[in-house]
Amino acid sequence: MRNKIIFMVSAGSAALILAGAAMAQPPGYDPKTGWSVTNGDIAIDAASVCPATGWSCVTLVTDKGFIQRQLTELATGTLYFQTIVTDKTVSGAPATLPFYDSNLVRGGAVGGIIDSQRIFQPGSAQVPAGTTDFTATTDLKTGWAQASGLSEVTLNQLLNDQINRFDTSFALTQIADPLGAVVSKNLNLDQNVSLAVGGGATDSQKFILRERAGTIVSAPGSFTLPPIPGGTTNQTLAYAAGNDVKLIGIGQAVSIGTGQTLFGFQSYENLSPAPAAGLISTFSLTQKPLFDPSTYNAALFGTPAPTF
Repeated sequence: MRNKIIFMVSAGSAALILAGAAMAQPPGYDPKTGWSVTNGDIAIDAASVCPATGWSCVTLVTDKGFIQRQLTELATGTLYFQTIVTDKTVSGAPATLPFYDSNLVRGGAVGGIIDSQRIFQPGSAQVPAGTTDFTATTDLKTGWAQASGLSEVTLNQLLNDQINRFDTSFALTQIADPLGAVVSKNLNLDQNVSLAVGGGATDSQKFILRERAGTIVSAPGSFTLPPIPGGTTNQTLAYAAGNDVKLIGIGQAVSIGTGQTLFGFQSYENLSPAPAAGLISTFSLTQKPLFDPSTYNAALFGTPAPTF
């Protein structure tokens, strides 16, 4: 649990790094590739030792699970510092490691960072082997590393607790301008809880959230839901290209006596003021889920549609 908290804190702190003037990164640099580790000794691949002709690269500090290098662009004298941290006894490529943080910062009073971080907690006595218990990855490009002046943040988290029959996944990709305004946002959140302990084998509850904003919402459109209970007219909610729109869905099944109580809820919301901020929703006490081809906007929120 402690490493999960550390990740959330460090990811949040990294996202607060001040933005500076945009400047190109060293050619071909990718924090997730170009290096490996053997028993804690980090080695830079031969092809990645120095970015290109016109650069000087030197290792400043190295130790078990740690390396720091200085990369200098000779024509301008611009300095970059590459730092990689892993566990002290691991071996493998970055994508196979239980933990690493690989980043690049620019020397001088210039804010910004390129950073990639991975935390992976594999199966244990509580979770069968081969089943992921916890995975979290973070990728950042801010300040001088911003492409065309835009910062990029990508977060992914996956938790699977089979003892308590709970799993959740979170994925966010967001691009913002130098003032922090969102240019595009893609957010998915899924949570699934089994209520089978003390209940029926199929008792469960699931929550999903989808949010799209900015350039991802590339064309105007509208959402449609059935009438509210007792109503006769379908509900509609319009959105424009570039708006911030959100989908929420809840499905639940609970055994009571010899029967099972069902509940389904679905809502669409436009968080942008134009054409008009608003929300439509519907629920059912006889079915779950409510997602079907007539109510789910697959073009905007992706396929397949959520299942419960």
